[in-house]
Amino acid sequence: TWKLYYENLFFVSILNHAYYESKDIKYHEKAKKYINSYIKKHATLNDSTSKYSWYDHSVAFRTLHVLQTIANELDLPNSDITFIEKSFDHIDVSINYMLDSKNYRAHNHSLMMDRTLLYLSNIFNSNSSLSTNIRNIASTRALNNFDKIIDDTGLAKEHSIGYHIFN
Repeated sequence: TWKLYYENLFFVSILNHAYYESKDIKYHEKAKKYINSYIKKHATLNDSTSKYSWYDHSVAFRTLHVLQTIANELDLPNSDITFIEKSFDHIDVSINYMLDSKNYRAHNHSLMMDRTLLYLSNIFNSNSSLSTNIRNIASTRALNNFDKIIDDTGLAKEHSIGYHIFN
């Protein structure tokens, strides 16, 4: 579990929330430092530090945590464009992973990827072709997936009560 949470950069999300609440720049700078370090070691799908580096759950949540940090960066008076570009380069690799059908199975973690892709389709709205393509793939897969992971009572078939809420 700790490897999964490391690879999804959960701790970056905590720093982002601390920054958002306190506006103390040290939290944001630390989040950027960790993201830059992570991206450096995971530049391609072939670069990994554990079996969870390129795994449905970790890629989906890592992308969201990087997006949180980009949003915080964009609120600063002098945004670090190099950081934003590097982050979007990593997000591009993550999108390729999430869109690849070989990485998609009928379970909750795939829904996590679809949710992240739907967020991204909104972010890329200015590129209607890309946005539409991402949205169509994610929404079609998610709708098909719901029928496989939710039973007739409306509850998730997987074990965790958290998945009932998530789904």
